[in-house]
Amino acid sequence: EGSNPTEVSTPYHKPFRLRHAAIFRAKAFARGATDSVGSIAFYEPPPAPIIETFETATDGATAPHAATSEDAQRKQYQARITEDEAGEGDRSLKFTDGPGQKASYTPHVCYRRTYDEGHMASRVALRVDDHSSMQLQWRKYDGNSYTNGPSFTVEPGGRIVHQGEPLSKVPLDQWIRVELSETLGDAADGKFQLRVWLPGQLE
Repeated sequence: EGSNPTEVSTPYHKPFRLRHAAIFRAKAFARGATDSVGSIAFYEPPPAPIIETFETATDGATAPHAATSEDAQRKQYQARITEDEAGEGDRSLKFTDGPGQKASYTPHVCYRRTYDEGHMASRVALRVDDHSSMQLQWRKYDGNSYTNGPSFTVEPGGRIVHQGEPLSKVPLDQWIRVELSETLGDAADGKFQLRVWLPGQLE
């Protein structure tokens, strides 16, 4: 309960389950010795995953749990919920852009989360056509600047590329699933994994 242990505190001999953040305090007790400091540890549970299916969103709305950026001058270039196509369920997020847009990276959506350690993965269902050009990228923000993390790009024709190096080619006009994963914190080795599930391989 957060207090410092004493000789009459209840000892724990077996594992126990935590469902919320907690502080652990421990002390050693031996005849003729004093543990004046003890030890302390902090436990933070893993963050809840982001599961974005768009099924409860209104047709034409932006992604409910993300920040959306669109071209204010060309309002037809959007990232909006649609009922036209869906990998699963009835809705998906459709990106529409074209000639004359102000920046190549709009429209885009951004999910902001802070993770310091552990294994992180992001999995998305994608459907691209012959002209599609898109990128999925992780970033580490430090104030107004950021460092690029794991990423991949889908170029026109369905070619998956990482930093200019071709990795794979995906079928056009069909739903696939792509996953980025990486270990963060002290166990990080600077590498990430990219997995692709093709039609017929989806669960």
